[in-house]
Amino acid sequence: KLNAPSHVEADHEADALERWDGRGAVRLLARDEERRAFLMERCVPGTNGDDLDVATGNKAVASVLAELHAVEPPAEDEFEPLAMLVERFRETMWDWFDRFERPVDRGVVAQADELFTSLTSSSTDTVLLHGDLGPGNVVLSERGWLAIDPYPVLGDRAFDVKQVLSVRDLRDAREQVAFFADRLDLDARRISGWTFACCVEVALRCRSVGDAMGFREYLDRTEQLSSQRLV
Repeated sequence: KLNAPSHVEADHEADALERWDGRGAVRLLARDEERRAFLMERCVPGTNGDDLDVATGNKAVASVLAELHAVEPPAEDEFEPLAMLVERFRETMWDWFDRFERPVDRGVVAQADELFTSLTSSSTDTVLLHGDLGPGNVVLSERGWLAIDPYPVLGDRAFDVKQVLSVRDLRDAREQVAFFADRLDLDARRISGWTFACCVEVALRCRSVGDAMGFREYLDRTEQLSSQRLV
């Protein structure tokens, strides 16, 4: 894999793969820092999580997260803390809201902001997070389901569930949240809170680039979470 210099999300991808050492993720076989290149284990047959139904895909993601989160966390200075990533989310979210025609009620953005703040400050759980584990980033290998393409940060395990839920139809959000809470021994309210806040942030990101469909889809998910009183 070759990463462009501008692809900052991949700056510590190889470091994370090296840390996990094949547990829940593809193995890192070699790396060349100067070329921003690294060689990874090949996944065969390579089935992608996007090819699965929701229930099966959620089970695959949960099994991978359980493996990744079980690895001893690195020192705090080895990876970016989740709090720094969340701070960028908050700043850009409000910037997009203020710069463009107001497409959503300010109260929704304020609720997301409050969740970002409270979830970060109340976290007592620090592991090396994948950061971007949607169903498209789990791949079937001869060793089982493995993660690819991490955006690693250190922080709250519940944050790692938001990515898969944020791309789902959440009319049955209560059942999906309960599944991950039970399977990963997490607080369901924290899973819902991270998902809501991140969906608001992504919705505004979509709006900032003129993606009306993406904006509506992510906003619908926040409404589905709210209607089921999960946040």
